[in-house]
Amino acid sequence: MRGTHDAFPRSDARPKITHCTLINDDLIRRMKALDAVPAMFTTYAYYNTDKFPFYGEPLMKRSMAYRTMLDAGAYASFEESIKGSISTGKLADFVILADDPHTVSPDRIKDVDIVRTVVGGTTMYTATKRR
Repeated sequence: MRGTHDAFPRSDARPKITHCTLINDDLIRRMKALDAVPAMFTTYAYYNTDKFPFYGEPLMKRSMAYRTMLDAGAYASFEESIKGSISTGKLADFVILADDPHTVSPDRIKDVDIVRTVVGGTTMYTATKRR
């Protein structure tokens, strides 16, 4: 049985690994060599937090490791020349917050006001007043 890549080969296929949530250094190396794209199971963290204590810290450090993927050069949409960083000439989706969520108490993060929202480099919302 022939696979799709065999039938329609292309050098920049970027095969996707779906639910690529638990990684190790060897997997990162192999994905990079294949130019494979990780697609992590992001909602798992929301719906299954009750399971995390059973996994243990060593396993959790390798789960949903976005920083590791970014450092390895993970990309998916062939848009890395126009997206992926806030720099001149690139599209930008971001918010400006009234407070730094890293410095406010965790129970107050939900109350941090949005000052400005930018989508595709265009301001879509500006707060009229702040608390």
